[in-house]
Amino acid sequence: MNEKTTEAPPHVKQFMPDTVPNVEKNIVPPGSPLSIKIIPERLSNVTCCPTATTALATSPIFESPILLVLPCKRWGCQVCRSQKIRALAFNIHAAAPNRLLTLTVDTDIDPNPEVAWLNTRDKPSELFRALRARKLSIEYLKVTEVTKKGYPHYHCLLRSDYLPQPVIKALWTRLTRSSIVDIRIVTNQFNAFSYLVKYLSKISSLEWTDRHVSYSRKFFPVPPSQTDWENDISTKITRRIDEHPYAYLTRFYYRRELTRLSPYRWLLNDYPTASENPVDYDTLKIRKPATQPTPMDKWLPDF
Repeated sequence: MNEKTTEAPPHVKQFMPDTVPNVEKNIVPPGSPLSIKIIPERLSNVTCCPTATTALATSPIFESPILLVLPCKRWGCQVCRSQKIRALAFNIHAAAPNRLLTLTVDTDIDPNPEVAWLNTRDKPSELFRALRARKLSIEYLKVTEVTKKGYPHYHCLLRSDYLPQPVIKALWTRLTRSSIVDIRIVTNQFNAFSYLVKYLSKISSLEWTDRHVSYSRKFFPVPPSQTDWENDISTKITRRIDEHPYAYLTRFYYRRELTRLSPYRWLLNDYPTASENPVDYDTLKIRKPATQPTPMDKWLPDF
């Protein structure tokens, strides 16, 4: 008899590996244009962090300078949040977690959710240090999530030795006075992927913190990167510019055809214009700078 298969739910399916950009190999996602004319209407259709800044860089791979997109990387930013989930989920197979631990917080102990978070945010790390002190090998990725009442709890993907639930419960109770913990085996890598995407997709903006995810130094063999150039040692940043990349491109490359190498890299394979062009921030859907942009002669790349 054939086994019954269940289709992945939408919040998981959108981040499944066949739709995840390969951030390690710098592959441009399907459908991304390679050559774009720099006009607001075209740029506004290319997803980018609205508060990103710009960097100019060089690489021995290319003869021309490269423009790098420096995203804000905040969970509160919808664009960066989606890319961060993709980067973490795509690399989860390499981490090979084998357990899922859920640590709860007693809502009767603290007067409000923020105090509960302040009192418990460091406790999972203390718990893992206590387990290591018992000669147990453990690496972790921790996701902070809130309940319907707004109180925090922590989901942790672990790569570890066998961990006795009574020991974890006793340590967590001693640290937080909360006694409910749940630990279960992750049977395969798709389950780990599904767990991670499930919890990350449910994350809402927390007014007390923008750090929803943390992980131990050795959890990932190579730390996941939201951008495709951060782990590329051949890329050397020469200048950082406090201006959105689309504003920079509009000012100096208006109506020029430029090569978009990836969502975070543009090849400046053409000379900039001799004069600056006005920037339509509303059409581009990007932040308007608080101060006047730096004059053109300061930030033109060297050809």
